[in-house]
Amino acid sequence: PFLPVFVDIKFIAPGKARFYIVIDPGYCFYNYSSQGTTQTGGLYLGGGIGIWFPSKTKGNLFLQVKYNFITINTSVEGYVGNTSGSIGVFSFLVGVKI
Repeated sequence: PFLPVFVDIKFIAPGKARFYIVIDPGYCFYNYSSQGTTQTGGLYLGGGIGIWFPSKTKGNLFLQVKYNFITINTSVEGYVGNTSGSIGVFSFLVGVKI
């Protein structure tokens, strides 16, 4: 299983349309092993920007754009040391804040 665990930190500007910056530091839990190769999780870091429209009558709509960076460590049986690689994911999110 692939399980990123992170904290969502937002810096929100005041106003009717609230712009914000989001930072998601964390760790990705991952463990895969096959034919002498083992991969484990590592650092998880996300960052992005968004806009939130707080409203009691129309719902709390928001739009967010974010980039997530995940490291994966690979070790091969019979070889000394580990190799570190990374995965990058770009996301666009539209939702309602509850």
